[in-house]
Amino acid sequence: MGIALTVTLGLMAVMTTLASAGFQLYTRSTPGGTETPLNSIGTFVSEKDITQKLKITALNTYSVCTEFSLSEVKIQSTGEASGTGTYKKCEVRSVAPDAKLPCTLTEPITVKFVALPALHENAVYYSFEPVPPATKFTTLEFSGAECTLPEAVNITGHAVAEDSSHHNFGVYLEKHLLQEAPHSLFSSPLTTLDNLKFGAQDATLEGSVWIKLSGAHSGLEWKVVEKETISNRLCKVNSEVCEIYPVGTKVTASLEKEVKFDFLYEGEELEPPCRVSVIKGATSKAGVPLLGEVSSMIFKECGGGLCTVTAQHLPYKSEFAETGSGNGTMTLSSGGGGQPAFAIKCLGLTKCIYGAKALALTLTGGDPAKLSNGGIALELEEGSEGACGASKAKWEGVAAAEGQIKYQVSTPKPLFVKLL
Repeated sequence: MGIALTVTLGLMAVMTTLASAGFQLYTRSTPGGTETPLNSIGTFVSEKDITQKLKITALNTYSVCTEFSLSEVKIQSTGEASGTGTYKKCEVRSVAPDAKLPCTLTEPITVKFVALPALHENAVYYSFEPVPPATKFTTLEFSGAECTLPEAVNITGHAVAEDSSHHNFGVYLEKHLLQEAPHSLFSSPLTTLDNLKFGAQDATLEGSVWIKLSGAHSGLEWKVVEKETISNRLCKVNSEVCEIYPVGTKVTASLEKEVKFDFLYEGEELEPPCRVSVIKGATSKAGVPLLGEVSSMIFKECGGGLCTVTAQHLPYKSEFAETGSGNGTMTLSSGGGGQPAFAIKCLGLTKCIYGAKALALTLTGGDPAKLSNGGIALELEEGSEGACGASKAKWEGVAAAEGQIKYQVSTPKPLFVKLL
C-alpha cells in the first residue's frame, strides 16, 4: 500500500515564478559533497507502487487505485519535468457511506503531464499541467449497467505538488516525497490557475510517491532552486534545512587572543600587541559569494597603551564563501576607498601604514563561530622605510595564540556558512 497522505491539490496562488527558465537542478554525491548543475537530460523513477485517490466531493464519489507508477519521466537542467503516470487496480466508491459503486473504470489509466518548478514564499513547488497542446490529463471511462456516472469524463486543470519531507524541492535529498500541496498554503482570492477538474466539478487527488533520479544520476542527491537565489548563506543551524539569517544581518566579532603587528621601527624590531579588537559589519547582497560590508574595525590597548592601530579606508567589502561542513571564509577587500590597511603609531611618533589587497579569514562554524588566520602579510603603504624601518609587516597572533589571529563571532550566534 505504501505511504498515503490525505492532502488537497489544485489551488495555486501567488506562485511568483512559473517559467522554468529561472531554475536550475543541482546534484551531489554525498552530504557536503561538490555541487554539480545538471547539464543533460536526467530521468526519474518512483520508488514503489502506492495508493492514489481521486475525490469528487460534489458527487460524493472517489476513485481509488492501489497501483500507481511513473514512467518516461525526464528532467531538464532547468528542473522542468515531463512523463506519464499509470494507474491500475482501480474501483469507484461513494464517500459517505464508504461503499463500492457499480461502476467499472477502464484500465490502465495513463496520465501524461509536464511539471514546472514554481516559487512560493522562498520554497520550490511543482505545478503539474497537461502536455501542450492538450488541455486534459486523461479521460476516465466508466461502465456498468447501474453506474450513474457519465461514460467518459475529462480530467483537466492544474495540480500543485510539494515535497512533504521539507515542503521544499530546494533541499538536497536523494528521494523526495511528492504529494499534493494543501489549500491552506495559498490564498484563494489570488488564485491564478484553475483547480483540478473532474468534468466541471472540482476534484482532489490524495496520495504521495517517492521520486528519485535514475540512470546515470542514480543515487545522487538533488534539489531544484531558483537561479537567482543560489547563494552562500549565513545559517543558524548546520543542516540542509538551513534557518537563514536574512540579508542585512549584522555581524560582530571580537578578538579572542592578543594580536600583534611585527615590523622594524627606526631600525629596531617592534611588535605592538593589541589586547582588544572588534570587527563590525553586515551582509548586503545574496550571491556566490555572499556580499557584505565591514563598517568598523577597531583596535585598543595596543603596545601597552603606547601605540595606536587604526583601520584605514573603511568601509571594506566583505565576502562570505562556503568551504564545507558549515565552515567558510570571510574575505575583506577594498570597498571603494582603498585596500584594507592599518595605521600604526607608537609614542606619538611616525605613523606607518601597512595594508594588503585582501584580508582572508577562515570562518569555523559553531556556537559561537570563529574567525582566524595564521598571519597576514602587509606591505608599507604610507611612511618611509627610513622612518618605519621596513617595507613589510605581518599581522598575527601573539605566542600564546600560536601565531593565530582569532576572533569570536558574538552576532549572529550560532553561525554557519552554507551554499543554498
